[in-house]
Amino acid sequence: MINVKYDRENLILKVKGHANSTSNDKDMICACASMLMYTLAQNVKFLRDAGVAQNVHCIIEDGNMMVSCDPVDEKETLLCTYDTITTGFVLLQANYPDNVKFIEK
Repeated sequence: MINVKYDRENLILKVKGHANSTSNDKDMICACASMLMYTLAQNVKFLRDAGVAQNVHCIIEDGNMMVSCDPVDEKETLLCTYDTITTGFVLLQANYPDNVKFIEK
């Protein structure tokens, strides 16, 4: 089971676990979850470089991913970025409820 926890107020997205939806290493659900997190991490780094985010922290490990940051001034651009990615996780949960659990704090 992939467990996704989104702390919208503090801009923290954590993903832990594996979907275990297939018996081989071509698990498309895990691949989707990983790509969503890689996309978030890269976008937050771009926003850091643009002066929108600070204190960027990314963990990208097998079965353990986390992206967090703080806004420099306004939070709206960062919220839009995080909310777009979390929409992907909501869709994964809707389509694969036995493999993905999404919780928003």
